[in-house]
Amino acid sequence: MVDRLTGAARHTALRELHGWSEVEDRDAIRKSYHFSDFSEAWGFLSRIALAAEKMDHHPEIFNVYNRVEIILSTHDAEGLSEREAEILALITQGKSNADVARLTYLSPNTVKSYIRTIYRKLGVGSRTQAVLWGVNHGFTPDHHRIEHWRGGP
Repeated sequence: MVDRLTGAARHTALRELHGWSEVEDRDAIRKSYHFSDFSEAWGFLSRIALAAEKMDHHPEIFNVYNRVEIILSTHDAEGLSEREAEILALITQGKSNADVARLTYLSPNTVKSYIRTIYRKLGVGSRTQAVLWGVNHGFTPDHHRIEHWRGGP
């Protein structure tokens, strides 16, 4: 796992990254971009998406017309996104990828991508290891959120 930069080392590194700044109350950095129009901003977003997918590291990206904001963070096991945590909970309960896709309204390939990211964040190499990690850390599905995805209350 990569060591996180903290304190003076982080400030020194940020000075060398033009336009990037720390995100308050988070272990993350951000940068805002401005483009001439929506089309140019969208082209930039497409290139970022392709690069992020190749690196299997997915930044938070926000777009309003010609503005794009990117937030990058270093993740560890406690840094799972809500969706990743829910997928981990479902596979911990023995759900297959097809079951997870059906319950979350994601494509099977998207589920596989999430699972690969979960493995990387947990530092495990197999579904069995991920399930054991999930069981040991109390991961259970959020049934209210699942019902909401299904169109329930």
